[in-house]
Amino acid sequence: MNLDDTKRTLKENNMKYYSEEIVKNLPQREEYCSSIIKYINEYPVHTFKDSKKFEDLIGLTNIDEERSVKLVNKSFVAKDSNVNIYRIVLLCLGKIPLYGIYFEPIDRTDKTALSYCIHGGDGVPEFPANIYHNSGNYGHMARRLTDRGIACFCPQLLLYRTDLFGGDYNRLDLAKTMLEKGTSLTALELKLLQCSLDYFINEENYKEVGCCGLSYGGYYTLRLAAIDKRIKTAFVASDLEDNFVRPNKDYLSDTLLNTFQQGDIGGLIAPRPLVTNMGDEDEIFPLKGFYNQCEIIKKYYKALNKEENFYYYEFKGKHEFDLSDKGLNFYINHLQKNRIFN
Repeated sequence: MNLDDTKRTLKENNMKYYSEEIVKNLPQREEYCSSIIKYINEYPVHTFKDSKKFEDLIGLTNIDEERSVKLVNKSFVAKDSNVNIYRIVLLCLGKIPLYGIYFEPIDRTDKTALSYCIHGGDGVPEFPANIYHNSGNYGHMARRLTDRGIACFCPQLLLYRTDLFGGDYNRLDLAKTMLEKGTSLTALELKLLQCSLDYFINEENYKEVGCCGLSYGGYYTLRLAAIDKRIKTAFVASDLEDNFVRPNKDYLSDTLLNTFQQGDIGGLIAPRPLVTNMGDEDEIFPLKGFYNQCEIIKKYYKALNKEENFYYYEFKGKHEFDLSDKGLNFYINHLQKNRIFN
């Protein structure tokens, strides 16, 4: 049968079969559509009473070593107007020496709080600590805290530029290897940060601990506060965005990324205080994604009747730590209530 014969046969068959004209608004189809939309709009936000599912998906529970920490070295660097500065090395999990810079207020009391200040991508702890240069886009974050009587710890994560700071590693290759082995580089570094928390709480005797971070440091701040309730309050600066916006995704699994939006991870912090912001000219993350995730977080705090504990705002600036004190004051007031700043 040639093509013309086939077309003729199909046309003849169409004459035999029942048919209708296209109906644009078929009631059955419309009802199905409207019901699906209604179901999706009313479907409750998935909430978790604890962070167990997140820890499973990120691979934290697949890191077998029990948390352990031992002070290897605490070297005095300098004393300035209000702090003693130390470089410290903590042996974590019995095998990994975590390095960081520690600022201890000279007038420290038993009420002095401690804040983690986590650097961003391509960075080192000396950046938020103002040690290598005049802070750049870090906005003097650690020193603005020490000036208000807060102790600070700036840890080193595997995010630094090898062309500037030496070493030989490829973070994405390492992250991919960890994912293939059932966990993640993010999970490993979170566990190391938890080990350091053990040290500062048990050995340096801090009772109130918060965490703030810029960019990639905000990424880790959000996740550390989500899995560890010892973090009393958190400040995520310039790193709250829709999933899959981050180009490399840190090789985290799509299952994790599809289950937990950034806002859902923020919801694990609720009802503890959380502040986050984004510059109106941020050149890395779009404001639309920031507001999308803030809306998700708001629902968690509202469900717990703690809406006042979540504060978010847009500031005039780029990918940086806000030079105004709006977010910092919220953070400090919740971290150390005996010092109030407006």
